Amino acid sequence: MRRGVQIMAVLVLGLQIALATQVPLAAGPPHIVLILCDDYGYSDIGYHNVAADGLLRTPNFDSLAAAGIKLENYYVQPICTPTRSQLLSGRYQIHTGLQHGVIHPQMPSGLNTSFRLISDELRSLGYATHLVGKWHIGFYNNASCPWNRGFDTTVGYLGGEEDYWTHVRDPGFDFRRNGVPDRADATTVDGNTSLYSTKLFRDEAVALINAHVNSHPIGAANKPFFLYLPFQAVHSPLQAPKFWLDKQPPVASFGNSTDRRTYAAMVEQLDFAVGKVVDALNTTEMWLNTVLIVSADNGGIEPGGFNYPLRGEKATLWEGGMRANGFVASPLLHGGFNYRGLVHVSDWYPTLLGLAGGNPNSHPYLDGHDVWTAITTNSSSPRTELLHNIDIFNGLGQHGFGNAAIRVGSLKLIVGGPGNGTYHLPPGCSSCSTPPHSPSPCVADSTNTTLWLFDILADPRETCNLVQSKPLDVERLLARLAEYNKTQVAVQYPADDPASNPALRSGIEKGVWGPWRPNPNP
Repeated sequence: MRRGVQIMAVLVLGLQIALATQVPLAAGPPHIVLILCDDYGYSDIGYHNVAADGLLRTPNFDSLAAAGIKLENYYVQPICTPTRSQLLSGRYQIHTGLQHGVIHPQMPSGLNTSFRLISDELRSLGYATHLVGKWHIGFYNNASCPWNRGFDTTVGYLGGEEDYWTHVRDPGFDFRRNGVPDRADATTVDGNTSLYSTKLFRDEAVALINAHVNSHPIGAANKPFFLYLPFQAVHSPLQAPKFWLDKQPPVASFGNSTDRRTYAAMVEQLDFAVGKVVDALNTTEMWLNTVLIVSADNGGIEPGGFNYPLRGEKATLWEGGMRANGFVASPLLHGGFNYRGLVHVSDWYPTLLGLAGGNPNSHPYLDGHDVWTAITTNSSSPRTELLHNIDIFNGLGQHGFGNAAIRVGSLKLIVGGPGNGTYHLPPGCSSCSTPPHSPSPCVADSTNTTLWLFDILADPRETCNLVQSKPLDVERLLARLAEYNKTQVAVQYPADDPASNPALRSGIEKGVWGPWRPNPNP
């Protein structure tokens, strides 16, 4: 009898372990869905809404994150191109030449084509690879375009921003399907709601999921699937279909800001779209073996997005520009907790490579770390420091690093000009407030300030500049910047090229943004 009880206990323990780890029935590498939300404010997701006013509704994000793992010490770059380049290459922007600004559509610039992107790596490991959405890491020659960067299929636009309906950024049209201009997916403003980009990209993603299952039935030999889904939402211009606008509270609830109300409609539709993608994964049973990653590409910016209670906004080196919404969700995880170890967007490259069965250690040039074990076991992150950037394009500045920032442990050093450091308060938030200035030994900001030191864990709002009370730490972090600076490659920020004008193109390419220069010699 006692032996029977012991056997039963072992069986129960085994079942508990299986349920805790939630090992999938399907064998082999997991499917990977990587979603980027554009210009998505830190406080604009439900679980970060300090005001708890319910004005920005994100039930799908909230439920996925609650069951998954919220990344609560997670960083991206302050603007679009640098984040996307680091995500796809695993390299800091000082090592790609994209330290300064974003790539404009007229600019003969792009992420170096000699770099193998994560899409290249996953495809070589047997994945079906798909891109739906925004590219924005260069298209001046054909080799730089997404259809030549490791993706089996591509649908979306090449530049940084455009009309959600017409897919036009003056003076050209910007929407392609597998490299070919696709005007059938465009409509007039407030026209066919199926062609509004959030729904269009959602439907494309669902169609790819369904097609994948039809081509590769679920089972042990199922071909792994990688979907990179960088939505246009919620980047400017602030545009939303009437259906989603009508669902929002009255404009008075948003402090009479029609822009904020429109942004709320865009956020709710984005959340709904992600929910539909997950529904498709569930319906096809692919979800049983899927890892979903959701990330913002940078902080929000007025008049739509806000990052309260953080300081600053998009395009700044303050926390509001770089500390991002991010989470991982999967039935393969035992989630339901907040991960507070340091994670950076460049970490996804080696992390996904390892998940797919590759060897991250065979890529010594990567700046990212494989953080999967740390995240999923809630243990210490292998990342203990983070170079936010060194941008010397406009000069070396007083300290020799131009505009720069670095995080080492809990300390963050900012050098030069970090950008707008305002504490932006969301319209209609009666409980939101600007923090008072911290007393001595904190140093007050002035127009001459070029050094800031913050203990981010103790002071996430960056209220207390510790440069005078911690001079040894300042010197230590400046020395780390100097070490990184030795590895910096030349800044790649060329002048706009008039030959890029879409009007100069011919045939089906007439009036369309696209590659205009020949590929470089091999």
